[in-house]
Amino acid sequence: MPNACIADFKTLLANVLTGDRKACYEIRQSLKKLPPEELQEAKTLLENLLQEQPSHAFINFLMGAIYCIKSPHANNAKAINHLERAIELGEPFAMNTRGYMHQHGQGGSVNYGAAIELYERAMRYDNAYAIFNRGYMHHKGQGGPVNFESAIALYDRAIELGDPFAMYMRGYMHHQGGGGPVNFESAIALYERAIQYDNASAMCNRAYMHQHGQGGPVNYEAAIALYERAIRYDLGWAMTLRAEMYQQGLGGSKDLKKASELYQRSFHADINKRDEIIKKMAILAKNDINTGYFLAKLYYFGDQHIKANPKTALPWMKKPGVGTLVYNHIINNFCQFNEHVLDEHFIFLTKNNLINKKQAVYLQFKILTIKNNNEALDFYLRESTAIEPLFTKDDFFLMASATLDETAVYPDKDITIKCLDRASRLFYKAYLAGDTNSLPMLKECLARKESLSLNIKPQYPQPIANEHLFSNFQYNFKKKINKTLLIQLEAFLKTTQIEAKPNLLRFFCSKHPNKTITLAQDIIVFLKENKPLEEILQDSSIKNRMNDCPNLRTFIDDAMILNVTKLPNDYGLRNV
Repeated sequence: MPNACIADFKTLLANVLTGDRKACYEIRQSLKKLPPEELQEAKTLLENLLQEQPSHAFINFLMGAIYCIKSPHANNAKAINHLERAIELGEPFAMNTRGYMHQHGQGGSVNYGAAIELYERAMRYDNAYAIFNRGYMHHKGQGGPVNFESAIALYDRAIELGDPFAMYMRGYMHHQGGGGPVNFESAIALYERAIQYDNASAMCNRAYMHQHGQGGPVNYEAAIALYERAIRYDLGWAMTLRAEMYQQGLGGSKDLKKASELYQRSFHADINKRDEIIKKMAILAKNDINTGYFLAKLYYFGDQHIKANPKTALPWMKKPGVGTLVYNHIINNFCQFNEHVLDEHFIFLTKNNLINKKQAVYLQFKILTIKNNNEALDFYLRESTAIEPLFTKDDFFLMASATLDETAVYPDKDITIKCLDRASRLFYKAYLAGDTNSLPMLKECLARKESLSLNIKPQYPQPIANEHLFSNFQYNFKKKINKTLLIQLEAFLKTTQIEAKPNLLRFFCSKHPNKTITLAQDIIVFLKENKPLEEILQDSSIKNRMNDCPNLRTFIDDAMILNVTKLPNDYGLRNV
């Protein structure tokens, strides 16, 4: 919904206080559009006014209205208190809002009798909202039998008073033939009047008529414009219908990604139509991984309206790539799950073959980090080749810290030096992955290792490594990476020239195999000269050709950041 601003609210409030009844209708809608921080400002302003004028009927109504709005301030008890005070003071807007609460069971059970009584009291003041709401009760048979005649009479009366909801609903009756024959011409006239008041439901229905040629020729352009205008008001059904157009390529090319995004938004915005939206999403999910992932995640984890049911989620999770996306969600939101739940995820994902061996081993590692860091470190040391390519900066830092803790356990100098060496490498990998806190820890490890190597008595606090030590460490670290990459590239070249491994051939050389092989050979020449990889990649003879070899670019990028999740299992970067 396009936001109003607090300045508009203040202007309307000033007009209300001078007796402007039109402003009284507009200010409630203005309140609903305020962003949270400005709603708080409006609340504070009204509280101050109420202290000055505790018997002002409309200010009491507005305070009640604020507590009715879905926001951090929502409080039915406080809303009822202010609204009933305003009703005592004769405020028809308060009668309507309190009647609405009775009608919909807000702050208590549904009470149609009380709703009707309050609506009819407000109707004596020609309150258009109350007239519309009483007409709607006749229309839907709430508090009595369905009575189209009475509903129409009240809708028409509210329309005369300028109520856009009545315009929309009466247009809908003409559109669908409720209470009389279908009349597209009258429906269009009333929808377009309501649209002038920014009624999103009228926009959506008029768009539908354009889309399906009701009351005129098919006009996709006009339909799209109105759907998207209604979407700006967060109307869920407009999102659904626009998604269908993207899905079917109506009024433009097909766009399954946008269709999926809109279905997901409508699912959250239009709770009453969730079942229908899910059916539409199920069709799209056959050809769209994002929609399949949404449905898999919805049923696997559940939400406030749908209970988690892994068995229902399983068919979606078995769609290509979806199981991995669910796995990634678990990894990325790891801290939200307890140990027991993570064990259940591991069993379900592995039992149903939804993740590969490396992912399973990494998930085991992550679960161990919750249980016991020492066990996690032992597991890492056994499985580093498999899981380190999947490590985040936090994983590197955690294992580095756990390794550093071991230096307090083992008094042996040689073991301590080995631990400090391993911790240094892990802290540096965490640093390369973006963890700036790792750098001082790395320098401390280097300084401790140097002291032990030179038999210098430990100092407290620990000294920080000087720049010479750090530069030397960086050089040796990069040299090891270069050596590892050299081995990998030579194996890569050998693979690309063996037709017996067509899968790897396609993986690395799908677009420019000859260019890729030549470029890899040139990089190997530089590596054998012990040139740093960063310097090699900046060489003009290499840099200008790299864009033509995207698979080799990916291979080297992954090696540089120690993250090789895109490579085949045979070519994971070894632990350095």
